[in-house]
Amino acid sequence: MYSSLFTIVSLVIFFFLHHLIGRGFLHPTLRNLAQRYGGVMYLQIGEIPVVIVSSSTIAKQLLTTHDLAFSDRPQSTSTTILFYNNKDIVFSLYDNYCKQMRKICKVPTF
Repeated sequence: MYSSLFTIVSLVIFFFLHHLIGRGFLHPTLRNLAQRYGGVMYLQIGEIPVVIVSSSTIAKQLLTTHDLAFSDRPQSTSTTILFYNNKDIVFSLYDNYCKQMRKICKVPTF
């Protein structure tokens, strides 16, 4: 549908982030990459996948129509151990359990 508006460019970065930045800040470097490759970029920084959206219209559409795809946090071994198998409010998956926990937290107790 939006293939004419932007293309998702995949860049694999094997070096450390300070090599990407150079001696300056990160945001001018990302701006230059967005001007060169488009408004949506997929960066693989080491083994961490990162999607960068530089266009405000695309970001608004992603966060309003595809909000459930972005509502979960990544689960790791440390969060599984520390936060009761990811069953706390912060790291739980967005499902009925999470909705019930948020409703309980909104109820005034006093």
